[in-house]
Amino acid sequence: MADLQVRVFGRLRLQHGSFRVETFPTRRAEELLAYLLIHQQARHGREKLVDMLWPDATLSNGRASLSTTLWRLRSVFERLDVPVADYLQTSRDWVSLMPSCPLECDHTDFEREVAAAEQATDDAARMQRWQQAVELYHGSFCEGIYAEWCLRERERLERL
Repeated sequence: MADLQVRVFGRLRLQHGSFRVETFPTRRAEELLAYLLIHQQARHGREKLVDMLWPDATLSNGRASLSTTLWRLRSVFERLDVPVADYLQTSRDWVSLMPSCPLECDHTDFEREVAAAEQATDDAARMQRWQQAVELYHGSFCEGIYAEWCLRERERLERL
C-alpha cells in the first residue's frame, strides 16, 4: 500500500493510513493541490501560479495569497500525519509536488491503464486494460473545481 493515496475522480480526497481528508481549508488550496497532483515533478513558477489562481490580483497580493494557500495546504498534510517535505517542495521562486515517498493517485493509474490499452496487441489484453481504466473512473475529475485548467483536464479524461 502506498504511503499516501489520492483520489481525483469524484471529489478530491487523500488518505494516509487511517487519516483521511475530504474537505480542504479553502477552494484555492484544493485547486492548487489538484493542479500540482496532475503536474507532479515539475517546478511551477510562483508568478504562473498566482496568475492562474488570482488573475486579477497584483503580483504582491497574489504572492501573499499563494503563500497563505501553501500554508493552508501544509496543514492538510499535517492532518494526514504526513511530513510535508516528503511531498511538497517550495522555494522563493517555485512550487512543486515531488513525492519522495510512495504516492498512489487514481489519475496516474488511469493514464497508465489507458496507455497500456492503446498499446496492447491482442483484444483480450486491450479489453482488460480498458476495464481496469473504467474501474478507476469514479466520477468526473475533481468535482467541484471549475477553474479553466481543471475543466480542460476533466473534458480530456471524459473523452478517454
